[in-house]
Amino acid sequence: MYSMSVIDFAMGGDMLTVKEMRLSLGMTQKEFSEEYKIPYRTVQNWETGDRKPPEYVIELLEKAVRQDYPDRLKAYADKFAKLNASKG
Repeated sequence: MYSMSVIDFAMGGDMLTVKEMRLSLGMTQKEFSEEYKIPYRTVQNWETGDRKPPEYVIELLEKAVRQDYPDRLKAYADKFAKLNASKG
């Protein structure tokens, strides 16, 4: 289960980690790295915590993800919200 920050992000709120962005798009590490022209090993290193991306990179990725996939993020946020509502 993902944190509420995924919903916040999808709706234009808080910044996510690279992994949370990728998962909210339903992409593999390879797909995400190819889509955003980031070396695959770099994405792996960021997600495992071996390396930390500069904050400006996170901001640029966030902007690109929001611009490229607004419908996918909205659908993901709606699905997540329904799952949380059914538990409460």
